[in-house]
Amino acid sequence: LGAVAGVAGYPLPLVEFGIAASIVVTGLATAFGRSLTEAAAVAVAAVFAVFHGHAHGTEMAPTLTAAEYGAGFAVATAMLHAAGLFGALAVSRRFTTIGTTAVRITGITIAAVGAGMVGTMI
Repeated sequence: LGAVAGVAGYPLPLVEFGIAASIVVTGLATAFGRSLTEAAAVAVAAVFAVFHGHAHGTEMAPTLTAAEYGAGFAVATAMLHAAGLFGALAVSRRFTTIGTTAVRITGITIAAVGAGMVGTMI
């Protein structure tokens, strides 16, 4: 929905803030490994996806169709998510104690970067 709104030129308030907040939440979830119910996780991801999608939609090159651009960023997003997931799993399994610590430090670092982004907006 966010990408469609962005491509169509509909404004969405607080896009940058929504993206930065998603970075903070993702970092904290990674660092502390808290589980949500499936419905809650889908809802959180959907809200943040609207902001990310809108940003991508507004950046679409005029020489591309929405389908071409959408397919490209969907594939790129899936690849980034897979790399992060499999990378974290590999580190955690290979180096049990060190891996868990590394994943937590990475999550805290991600959250701190997101908080820094939020701080620049205030």
